[in-house]
Amino acid sequence: MTFLYPGFLWALFALAIPLIIHLFNFRRTQKIYFSSTRFIREVQETSSAKRRLKHWLVLASRLLFLFFLVVVFAQPILPAKQQLQAGDHIAIYIDNSLSMSSPTDGASRTFDAALIAARTITDVFPADTRYRLLTNDFEPFANTLKTKAEVQEALAKFRLGSKIRTADEIVSRFNRLGNERDIFWLSDFQQSTFGKTLQPDSSRRFHLVPFQITAKSNIYIDTAFLDNPFAIGGEQNTLSLRLVNDGDADRTQLNVRLVVDGLQVGTTTTDIPANSEKEVSFVLNNNQAGIHQAVISFGDTPITFDNEFYLSLNFANRIKIVQITEQNSSSVVKKIYANNQLFDLINRVGSNIDYSQLAQADLIVLNELERLDQSLLAVLSDFMEAGGTVLLIPAANPDVASYQSLLPSIMVSKQEKLLELTKPDSKNPFFNNVFQEQPSQMAMPLVRNSITWGDDRQAILKQQDDLPYLSLFQQQGRLYVMGGPMQSTHGTFLNHALVVPVMYRIAAFSRRSDKQLYQLLSQNLLSLSADSLNDNQLITLKGETEVTPAQRNVNKQVLIDLAGLDLEPGHYQATIQNDTLSTIAFNMTKSESIMKSLSRNELTDFFGSSADVYDLDSSSSSEIAEVLKENYQGVSLWKYALILSILSVLIEVMLLRFWK
Repeated sequence: MTFLYPGFLWALFALAIPLIIHLFNFRRTQKIYFSSTRFIREVQETSSAKRRLKHWLVLASRLLFLFFLVVVFAQPILPAKQQLQAGDHIAIYIDNSLSMSSPTDGASRTFDAALIAARTITDVFPADTRYRLLTNDFEPFANTLKTKAEVQEALAKFRLGSKIRTADEIVSRFNRLGNERDIFWLSDFQQSTFGKTLQPDSSRRFHLVPFQITAKSNIYIDTAFLDNPFAIGGEQNTLSLRLVNDGDADRTQLNVRLVVDGLQVGTTTTDIPANSEKEVSFVLNNNQAGIHQAVISFGDTPITFDNEFYLSLNFANRIKIVQITEQNSSSVVKKIYANNQLFDLINRVGSNIDYSQLAQADLIVLNELERLDQSLLAVLSDFMEAGGTVLLIPAANPDVASYQSLLPSIMVSKQEKLLELTKPDSKNPFFNNVFQEQPSQMAMPLVRNSITWGDDRQAILKQQDDLPYLSLFQQQGRLYVMGGPMQSTHGTFLNHALVVPVMYRIAAFSRRSDKQLYQLLSQNLLSLSADSLNDNQLITLKGETEVTPAQRNVNKQVLIDLAGLDLEPGHYQATIQNDTLSTIAFNMTKSESIMKSLSRNELTDFFGSSADVYDLDSSSSSEIAEVLKENYQGVSLWKYALILSILSVLIEVMLLRFWK
């Protein structure tokens, strides 16, 4: 124990004053002798002993009163556990991720409790202390130290955001900003977003203030997908989503709604058992066209920040197809892709090719070209590197050497007889949603190959001799290779019912427009198709906010850097000079919706045994202040001394009043 004002202890010499007065105020007794004094002496001796005891007790109470009164002015304290040296600064990190919107025991948001705790911290330390304030946004104001008034002003402006930071990212940020020894960490310490490893600087002292939320259970959407992502031509489609119950209680009668362009188009009610997932579906109108903004929503309280999930349904562009033939004549391909509502078909003769049209196509059909010249092969190579799709339908007598530039394994087929194709494998992703039931009774066409490329167990279509008739070779782009020409001399495939779904499927998979239903805010790059974009034109994202991100063009694709953007979940329009290229839906990563927090032991393992973990009532700022004062200012004892001083006076009064 130490004293803030030890000079007052000199006043303890005043204790001699009542002692001297008391001693010199004793009266000498006078002896009187009687003939029989035995009984009188006993009465006198007994009364004298009681009076002396009373006098000594009164003296003791007066001495104690003066003693404790002097101690009150000397300000006794128990020394602080931690000392803030002159010139030391304080760093404060406030977790402002969306999970901090969850309620605490005090019915307020966890984020609000963290702001109150941060204000309390600034009230505890001396007025000349400087602070470094950091949130998940990594805003520039953290680059400089702030006074208490500046911190209070900044706290009033803080808002929840979509940024998620791991513990290692936060510690690395502090290491780059300054060398503050004491870091106060105010967070809910989610397991899912905290990270796996951490190597904190041993010279720093971490003060962890976990805020425990009342609700540990939460329902969120894990993923959403189209059952038929390549639907064209009025094919029925279904939107499916996977719901997760991240809690120990069953959830019944959860109402899930689908809203498209502001109109509710579907609703369903489902039950989700504890710690499990459930899949629900909505049937989409099969005549939709264009780009549509969809929102899936449900009611889940008290955690509501992830109750909406945003989607972009893109049924916009016709599929651009360029067919290159030996001569401009009617062909099966031209008839199949004759639907102008679905396909934008351009026919070109091999001797007269506009290569600029090839770069803008989704699908290039090389229909029975006997030879592929080098200039065409060079364009096709760049086209597939940019993600384009090529369908090679060989001629009856092809120049195999030129074909080998596309696929080195191509050889001349020695097949002379027509062979029947085997039945399609309905489990092959190529045939998803093509057959309503297993095509066991389907009569298959006869074919004869003019080229072969060896064994292919993953072939889309095979002959009865197990050699492939239609194969897909996929790297950056797609190359479909067919075994023979679509001529009556090489089989009946051109007249078979299978030819239309196969050719439609090839066209659907070749579509290069942006088909992703949604993006996650946690990803760093976004790729958009922009064939006609000039190098000096920039894409702007317009939604809740309007930003022009860093971007670069690579092979007719625009790569957008999302790392430094402050975006909120929702729909954004990708525009160029007020022309909309696409609609993009952004959602939070699902890890933010998993509410389980790190325990005290886990926090100690992360930060080391030297870290302080405060077990506080997050709704009480006074409790936080008391703990911090105890750690940094010590425990003040003057209140207890004052109580003892008053108690001494009360004892004296009671002795004088009631001891007769």
